[in-house]
Amino acid sequence: MFTNQMDRNDYSIVSSEATQANFEQVASRLESALDRRDTDVKQAMADYQADGVSEEYAQLEQQWNSAGQQVRDVIAAIRNSLVENDDVARRALSAARASIPS
Repeated sequence: MFTNQMDRNDYSIVSSEATQANFEQVASRLESALDRRDTDVKQAMADYQADGVSEEYAQLEQQWNSAGQQVRDVIAAIRNSLVENDDVARRALSAARASIPS
């Protein structure tokens, strides 16, 4: 495994890919949990009616769904950022190799 030295910037695509794989495992599990919860709540709410409470619960669920979507958006942004960082690193490495005489 590569390590950074204080006097220079290093970027290890191998380390980045390993980090992406770890992130993907966690993110996928989180997204699955959000999806399961959404499905479970929709099924429960289809059979649920309580005077004066159903509306309040529906508002809370709307807030929960909004927060869940924000989590999904953050996950998507992190995924995109990780991929873009690797693309930038690959282009920089390619440009560096091309500038060194053979």
